[in-house]
Amino acid sequence: MTLEAGNARRANTTAGTGSETDPDRAERRQRTIVLVVLCGTGFLFSHDVSLHSIAVPTLLQQLGDRPNLHIAQWTPKVYVLTFAALLMLGGALADRLGAKRVLVGGYLMYLAGAAVHVAVPTTVLPLALARVVMGAAVALIIPANLLVLSAVSGSSLHRAKAFTIWAGCCAAGVTVVPLVTGLILNDVLWPKVMVAIGISAVALLIGIIRFVPVMPADPGSPVDWPTITIATLGSGLTVFAFLQAPEWGWAAPWVAGPLVGGLVLAITSAVIRRGGHLPLDYLFRADARLRPAIFAVAVAVLTLCGMVFLTVQYLQAVRGHAPIVAGTIIFLPSCAATVIGAKLGQLVRRPYGVTAAFTCGLTAILDGLAFGLTADAAGDLGAIVAMVTAASVGFGMVMSVGLDMVSAALSASGDGIAWAAMETTVQVAGYLGLAIVGSLVDRGYHAGLVVPGHIPAPDGVAMSHDSLGKGVAAAAASGGDGIGAPLADAVQNAFLTGYRHGLLATIAVVAAVMIGILVSAARSKSSAERF
Repeated sequence: MTLEAGNARRANTTAGTGSETDPDRAERRQRTIVLVVLCGTGFLFSHDVSLHSIAVPTLLQQLGDRPNLHIAQWTPKVYVLTFAALLMLGGALADRLGAKRVLVGGYLMYLAGAAVHVAVPTTVLPLALARVVMGAAVALIIPANLLVLSAVSGSSLHRAKAFTIWAGCCAAGVTVVPLVTGLILNDVLWPKVMVAIGISAVALLIGIIRFVPVMPADPGSPVDWPTITIATLGSGLTVFAFLQAPEWGWAAPWVAGPLVGGLVLAITSAVIRRGGHLPLDYLFRADARLRPAIFAVAVAVLTLCGMVFLTVQYLQAVRGHAPIVAGTIIFLPSCAATVIGAKLGQLVRRPYGVTAAFTCGLTAILDGLAFGLTADAAGDLGAIVAMVTAASVGFGMVMSVGLDMVSAALSASGDGIAWAAMETTVQVAGYLGLAIVGSLVDRGYHAGLVVPGHIPAPDGVAMSHDSLGKGVAAAAASGGDGIGAPLADAVQNAFLTGYRHGLLATIAVVAAVMIGILVSAARSKSSAERF
């Protein structure tokens, strides 16, 4: 059901006068409010998921304010893991129960978990259980949110604008992570951040209840539960492997095993299914014209997650500015650049086609990553701001064109499982980016760390095996005894080695996808000319 439904009924009335009736204005106003609420949802939860997958694990290591740090580090991971694994279930429930009902239920679950989080911020077990509930809630919310957004957008023009705005809000939710990281590093207590997120969620829930139209439920909607169950387990195992690969190594049994198991389950789900959509469809079974869009969107998300991860690590290891100031300096240009990129993407697409738009967008991303390579231990944010700004322009171009194409294809199917499968593909790509960059940063850091000779041997051996976050914490703790400055320099230089390795790997991935898109476009053009 779209909010444009009344336009056709009033077409004859308004055609002759050329004026807009009061019902038309009210309808347009309601559509705008609904778009604001849905895009606010995209911003809030893309921020929350990104914060827990990108920043919180290393912040816990640096701040070290949990009674059992090893167990506490699993708190953000179980949130991310639950979210990614249960997206397909969220899409199925949106079809069966109605998208608005699932949205409201998801928000209530999220707020219940947030209340526990605020009440017992340092008690590990209740906190972990609350995060599981919150991850499941977001897995319900995101497919339902996309389904409603597609339904209320109506015409292709409005749909393109709606998804462009939604993509920009999600990107802003990711790029605000360095700003929130700055708040946490400036000793703003984590529960206060959670209270702010909870208040925002309450406001959005009120907007959903008040303004979002009821979407019809379809209790008889066909759902291939065995296939969805297997696909859910496969996604969970794959994301688990990606989350742990930087810490345990790709060859570790508890990484390689789940990775192989996830691949086997994904293939099994594709073999036994009786219909519907699966995440692998968007990579291997999508229409030839749609596949480049999927790959471009996936690599854009992969790059964004990896880039923000490196930015957060840079703010921790190379603190040339106050973290809150640095986060603000980075966040504001990235938001403006994403908006500009979204507009540029559509402007390039109209006269020159989608291949040109994707190529320009990916080139801008490559330019941004190249700027990032010039960052050094001096702490000057110029290189980081240039990297994030240029890459955000490219991200906006790719996402505005890619999501427009994807939404046009999925709007025809009109079911939540299709949106859930697409979102699972994008999320897994983002976690793969984090895994690749995180692994290379960790390897480069340990390979490049030269512990100053005046540090006692046992402490030096321990530091050579510790993570970057612990290294930063150790340097800060040694600040007053003559050891802190040399140790901080060693940690910074070692981090920059891994930082550059991560950027170079991301550049290679983006370049490979761009070449693939160009080759695919050339083959399609050649085939068309042949016939």
